[in-house]
Amino acid sequence: MKKLLLISALCGALSVPAFAGDKDMSCAEIAVEMEELAAIETAAGNAETADTVTNAAGAAAIQGAAMSGAGSSIPFFGSIANVASAVTSSNARQAREDAEKAEKRMIKLETIADMKGC
Repeated sequence: MKKLLLISALCGALSVPAFAGDKDMSCAEIAVEMEELAAIETAAGNAETADTVTNAAGAAAIQGAAMSGAGSSIPFFGSIANVASAVTSSNARQAREDAEKAEKRMIKLETIADMKGC
């Protein structure tokens, strides 16, 4: 049972992004990289906000055009709004994936910083 737990722990540790020179990084280098990773996480939050705003604005524009009767005189209006929504949704999804990777990397760097006493 102890071997199984050890193997599970090692597999979990291997899933965290790590690079060959991580343990050789100075405290200053770790701090700089952690700031860059924090910026990635912030950008993901901004992308999610942009996605929410774009979806709401697109829905409001489509509804407004339909209610005013302009929707029939502007060809493909709904399609254009849907494409914009799809693009921002895709960007937000990619940003979330990048933020998850950044968070895992930050945990690894925090562990190294703690071991070095940074």
